[in-house]
Amino acid sequence: MKFIKSILTIAFIFLALQVYAQENRQQARIFLLKGEVMNEETNKPISKVNVETNAGEYTTTNLGGEFAIKARVGEELTIKSEDFETVYYSIKDQQRVTLKVRKIKVLPNPQLGSSR
Repeated sequence: MKFIKSILTIAFIFLALQVYAQENRQQARIFLLKGEVMNEETNKPISKVNVETNAGEYTTTNLGGEFAIKARVGEELTIKSEDFETVYYSIKDQQRVTLKVRKIKVLPNPQLGSSR
């Protein structure tokens, strides 16, 4: 009886480790994440926006604001452009993403317009 309990315990531990390892492999799988970057105010696509992952992958958006980048679930995308605020997005799954960016507001500098 003790022998059977030991075998069953070992089998259960082995099965639990297999399930855990399979889940980790699925999360670590590289895939091609596709998406688009849109202007938050106008809903128009934005070209030439830098898209990068925290794993070092890098691309830019095309004329239609679309991009494709190698990524993994759990990584973070950084969306950068000189004209728009930087956006950070955590990758949750392999679904196509639409990321909205906000134009940088440039405040007038009162010192530039003053004359003596």
